[in-house]
Formats: sequence, structure tokens, C-alpha cells
Amino acid sequence: MVRTEPRLWQDVSCRLELGRDSYIITGSHEVRFYLKQNETYEVDL
Repeated sequence: MVRTEPRLWQDVSCRLELGRDSYIITGSHEVRFYLKQNETYEVDL
């Protein structure tokens, strides 16, 4: 019997697009999180 530790997170791909509208696109459905100008965001990788 092989014991494995349960995964506490699931891998999620994302990309950041900067331009007139800046946003982070994530997940298989490409959900967009729009970023406000002059705001500070913290992203853990």
C-alpha cells in the first residue's frame, strides 16, 4: 500500500495582460480579473 499526502491546492494556470485594460486571466474558462490603475496587488506564486 502506498500512502500519499493529500494535495492542499490545485495547480491553476494564469497569465497577465497589460495594456489599456489590464487583467489576470486564470483557469480553463479564462476568467478575467480586471486590475484598477494605480492600485497595488500582491500575487503569490
